[in-house]
Amino acid sequence: MTNSPQYYKLPQYNEKGKPYPWKDEPNFAYYTDANTGLDYFIIRSKELRYLNGFIVVQESDIELLKSIVNTEVWPFDVHNGVMFCDKYEFESFVNSPIYCIGFGCGRYNTGDEIPCRYSEEWIKTTKIAPPTLGKITKYRDIKYVQEECKKLAVQVADYLKKHRSLERLL
Repeated sequence: MTNSPQYYKLPQYNEKGKPYPWKDEPNFAYYTDANTGLDYFIIRSKELRYLNGFIVVQESDIELLKSIVNTEVWPFDVHNGVMFCDKYEFESFVNSPIYCIGFGCGRYNTGDEIPCRYSEEWIKTTKIAPPTLGKITKYRDIKYVQEECKKLAVQVADYLKKHRSLERLL
C-alpha cells in the first residue's frame, strides 16, 4: 500500500458533451500585477484539482506577514482568507523556493466546487456520484482567481508599504 496522493485526471466534458469550466485552464500560470509590480502565480492542487492563488514576496517580508496570519486583526480580505504564508517549494519548475502568501478555492463548506469529484477515479474510489455543478457549489475559475490575486496583491503591497514607512520613523 502506498501513501502517495491520488492525482485525479479531470474530465473535459460532461455527459451531455458540454465542456467543464476547467477544460482550457492551465495547471500553472505566473503573472505580474500591473498595479503593484508584485508577481503572483496560480497553481492547481494536485490532489483535489482546485485552483490556488499566491502573491510572491521578498524573503525579508515573510516573517512580518507570518506574524499577522493568526491574529484577530487580519488586514487581508481574499477568498476563504489567507491559507498560506511561507516558503513555497516547487517540484521541478520555477526558481524554488520562493516566499509567498496565498489562498485556495477548495473549501466545499464555503461553496467551492472541488473538481476532482468529477473524475472517474474519484467516483470509483469514493462511490460518490458527482454533484450537479453550480447547484450548490461554484467552480472558482482562473479568471476569478486572477482577480482575487490582484486584490490580495494590492492589500499586501499597501500593508508592506505602511510597515516600511513606520520602520523608517522609528
